Amino acid sequence: MIKIRFFYILLISSIILYSCGGYNSNGVSDEGSITFKLELQDTQGPTYKPQTVSSDPFRMAAIDCTAIGISTVDATVYDSSGTTLASGSWNCSVHTGTINNISAGSNRRVVINGKDSGGSIKYIGEQTGIAITANSITDVGTITITATTTGGTTTTTSWTMLKLSDTGQTGDYTTTFGEDSDYSINLPSYTDNGNGTITDNVTGLIWQKEDDNTSRTWADASTYCDNLTLGGQSDWGLPSDMELMSIVNYGIYNPSINTTYFPNTNSSSYWSSTAYAGGSSLAWYVYFGDGGVSSNGKSSNGYVRCVRGGQ
Repeated sequence: MIKIRFFYILLISSIILYSCGGYNSNGVSDEGSITFKLELQDTQGPTYKPQTVSSDPFRMAAIDCTAIGISTVDATVYDSSGTTLASGSWNCSVHTGTINNISAGSNRRVVINGKDSGGSIKYIGEQTGIAITANSITDVGTITITATTTGGTTTTTSWTMLKLSDTGQTGDYTTTFGEDSDYSINLPSYTDNGNGTITDNVTGLIWQKEDDNTSRTWADASTYCDNLTLGGQSDWGLPSDMELMSIVNYGIYNPSINTTYFPNTNSSSYWSSTAYAGGSSLAWYVYFGDGGVSSNGKSSNGYVRCVRGGQ
């Protein structure tokens, strides 16, 4: 009788272990899971006000899916290099999520996308620095979604200066700690939407995947984006200097950008919508040969990559 009970204990234990993840070639599970809760971060008032201001703290609230037009929530887990490890999807009203079968390791990142009935991303949340342990469920706590509230109606803010991508620089050039490569925050992550557009999973901005390889003046560049219809959308615009800088990868050059998601990018100047304060005839551009930023005469020519979903 004791032997039979022991057999069932072993059998049940094996089932539990198997449910937590897959097995490697040695028959040992090397995968784990994460669980988390989603909440809105109400940023009523100044968008860039520090959360530490106790007199007007950022309020936390449960997600009202109807108010912000969200029907489904997608979550994707990435490793430190941006490779997708696992994903999951559920109804927005659940407000919690669990993702299984994640390869064990450190510095995992989960990105949350709230989507409307048409599949358009309306909010983004993220948690970084997650350690996945084999055969275990890691509770990453609350993942906050940034939103603003006006007149009782909640609308999401997909782009703020608080949510910039990491630079992509991973090379060490001195033995002194503190170089860019010593920090990994908001690692660059993109989604190809399959319709000529790319979603930046960090900022929430949606980009024109490939520019038309045409050089234009600053005014013509703005007109081109204003008249662009792409991916079923017509609300495109010329990006600001900061928006354009957010897709630069400073770890590579000629061009300084992820060419998997932005193919055929010219190692040249791309116009921003930001005018130069020091002279009305100048505007800022980003040079995608090395990621440099400078100003040039508005009558000069530059390439154009349009954006939507920004401020």
